[in-house]
Amino acid sequence: MAKFDIGHILNLCWRVEASVKDSRIAEFVEFVKAEQNSYGLWEYLNHPQATRWLTFDLLHSLSKLETQEDWISLEPSTPFRSYPKKIKRF
Repeated sequence: MAKFDIGHILNLCWRVEASVKDSRIAEFVEFVKAEQNSYGLWEYLNHPQATRWLTFDLLHSLSKLETQEDWISLEPSTPFRSYPKKIKRF
């Protein structure tokens, strides 16, 4: 996974009314749920006191995402194509 905070991305997703039906968001949700421990918490080992707030924020974002249905990103993704190589004159 990349080095960015998926919790913030999930928060942004529900604020823009994104849907879990979008495959990219579904992957984020699946990853976040896989990181949940057996007690239902998401642990932050560097700062254990933040575990409760992290769990609250993630549960809040996940519950808001599940209620969203209408989202423009359900259109197929446009395949990436880089610019063609520039032909050198000399």
